[in-house]
Parts: sequence; structure tokens; C-alpha cells
Amino acid sequence: MRAPAWILLIAGCSAQDAVHLQQQSTLEGPVVGFALSSSDSKAQAGMVGNTCAVETSNGLIGDDHDVVADEEDRVHDTYAGHTLVGGSGTLVTLAEGSTLEIESSAQKSGVISAFLTDGATIGLRDHAGCWAFVGEQEVELSIDCGHSVTDAQRESATLIATDGSAVVFVDAGGTSIVPEEGNLIAWDASAEVLYLAERGEDWIKALNEGGDTLWATSLDGTVQSIDDLVGQNAVMVMVEQEDGSGELVTLDAADGAPIASTETPSAGESVLTGNNGKTVAVVLPEMIHFFAVSR
Repeated sequence: MRAPAWILLIAGCSAQDAVHLQQQSTLEGPVVGFALSSSDSKAQAGMVGNTCAVETSNGLIGDDHDVVADEEDRVHDTYAGHTLVGGSGTLVTLAEGSTLEIESSAQKSGVISAFLTDGATIGLRDHAGCWAFVGEQEVELSIDCGHSVTDAQRESATLIATDGSAVVFVDAGGTSIVPEEGNLIAWDASAEVLYLAERGEDWIKALNEGGDTLWATSLDGTVQSIDDLVGQNAVMVMVEQEDGSGELVTLDAADGAPIASTETPSAGESVLTGNNGKTVAVVLPEMIHFFAVSR
């Protein structure tokens, strides 16, 4: 479906730093897990029990696959030409090509989130406790799994998790804790910073791996979701205004200065960026809006 006319693009601070978002299309219908691929115009979505390929340039659904037999497919992640799909007790890694082909499968129950990395499949699962897994290694965490959010350092196969009370880093060597509150996180590999925010509040900050605050800033509205703009040294923030309208704000990774903003008629549940930093998806309950990124 083509982009509606209500998207307003607002110029950034300077021609050099400006980030421009142009809406491309809309995918209609609820999804069970969704991830943007490394390709400029591809995504994978769990829809109607299957894993479906989506063209972000036009919002059309391509091939669909019933990956987890007799269960509803949940798309967890895409990375480096692979897609990670889960069921109630299975994680399946698929190789992306002309069709999706099963590359490996692992038995894991209660998976909340999972990521593909350069070293291992990592994630968080709720099964008689809250467990982080890095490949076959598992460690129990003292966080509330049901209210946790996660991200990944792909290059080091490190899981980052928080339940709002503290941030936990988990890799093959063990765990480390950063005692910072905030229930939204996003790791920026390009800038090597962790963005931290609180849903429903007006602030966002950036931390280094040691937990030191590099910068903090307040926004006009309440933060709903964040994600790093891959490879662009910037973070995307979905902000809700008092009248219920939304605004996608782009902040510079170095100092939190605003680079650009894009107004939307409502605030999405989440904002997701592609692995190449060229596509942004704004996820609402019954639809997903796709934007092309240029800078």
C-alpha cells in the first residue's frame, strides 16, 4: 500500500547532519514478531501462523512458510542473511535466499526474545526462572522476565537486558550489572553507547559500557520506544504528544542533539530500524509503516 499524505517531514539541524525519512508503504494486519532484514527492502513477519516475507518498498507480502509445525510462528530476528523464528519450545534458524530454508533448530522453551549474532544465538527465556542463554550456556538472572526488554551486541554475542531496575550484560564469560533505571534500551554498535529511557517519561540518556552517563536530554512529549539508527551514529525516539499524535525524533549519538523529526498522527508501539540503517518501521497494533532513511 502506498504512503498516505499525512506524513510531514521536518528538516534537521544542518544539511550535513540532517536525517530524512520518507514513508514508503504500510503493511496492514497484526504481526507476531517482526524484523527488518539487512536488505534495503526486506522484512520478515509472523502473520496468520506463518513466517511471511514483506517488501518494505510497497508493503506487499511475498512467500510465506509454516516454519514451526502446528504452532504460531514468532519472528525474533534477522541478521546476515538469516532469520530466527520460534515456537513454544523451538528456535529455528533459517537461511534467506529465494526461499527460506531451515539451517538449524534448537529446543528452548519459554523464549521471550532471541537474537542472531556473530558468535552464537542469544536470548532470554522464562522457564522456572529467568534465564539468559548464549549458545548452549545459560545463566539465571535476578530480573522480572515478564517485564524485561532486551537488545544485543552482535559483534561480541552479548545479551543486554533490563526490567527497569538495572541493566544486565551477559556473554560467554559471565554477567555484569549497570545499576541504572529505565525500561527501554538500545545498543548502538557504531557509537559504542547504550541508550536508556523510561517509557512514559520525557528523558533519554546514553551510557558507555562501564555505565557512565555520556549525555542526557529531555524531549517535548513522552518516550514510547527507542532504537539505534544502525551505522548512522544516531538514535530514533518515538515520542507521544499530549494530543495523542506522534513524533519520530532523531538524536545524535555524540551529544543527544536533535538531528531531525517526523510527525505522525499517532505514536507507534515501537520503532525498529533495519540492520543497514536504511529502513525504519513504526509498529502499531494493526499496521506497520515503513520509512526510507537518507542522510
